[in-house]
Amino acid sequence: MSNIGRVPTVLNVRRAFTIVVIVGLGAVVVAPLGATTSAKSSGPKLTFTGAVQGKAKDIHQFCNESTGLDGLQLGVSLTSFSVGKDTYSLSSSFRGANYVAGKHQFGAPKQGATGAIVTLVADKGLGAWTSGDGNGTATLNSDKKSGKFDGDLLAGSGFALTGGPGVHVKGTFKCTKIDKL
Repeated sequence: MSNIGRVPTVLNVRRAFTIVVIVGLGAVVVAPLGATTSAKSSGPKLTFTGAVQGKAKDIHQFCNESTGLDGLQLGVSLTSFSVGKDTYSLSSSFRGANYVAGKHQFGAPKQGATGAIVTLVADKGLGAWTSGDGNGTATLNSDKKSGKFDGDLLAGSGFALTGGPGVHVKGTFKCTKIDKL
């Protein structure tokens, strides 16, 4: 039977992956599309000000643990959510020599520490924003499955910052399942 014109179901989507690459920083977040969690009272919450303004609705969440250039890392992807009439995806990674719980500055990990890299992308190519060094924090709670973001994202991605209007992000996440990659 042909799959053309069929809407994917959870069963036939589990092999598909979302890949977010943060150029120049060595971070890769891979999340199976079937492992989503919609925003409910205990689910992820995001609020934006600046170039993107409003509360995120219909957030889908994936969490994974993998080995990156800096050691073990936790990837948290909040995808395909709407703010107003536009759709966005936010990816983050807690990286370092076996990432640890605590409050971490935005940016690449310093030697022996955990860093937090956060990237916001408009799904229709309307913009991209990324965390710089030290312009916000990401907290990973002691359970190493939940936490929060609070900081400014700079216009552009990787090392190609555009100098355009930035975005402030504030929110929470809670991984109910962490896939091992």
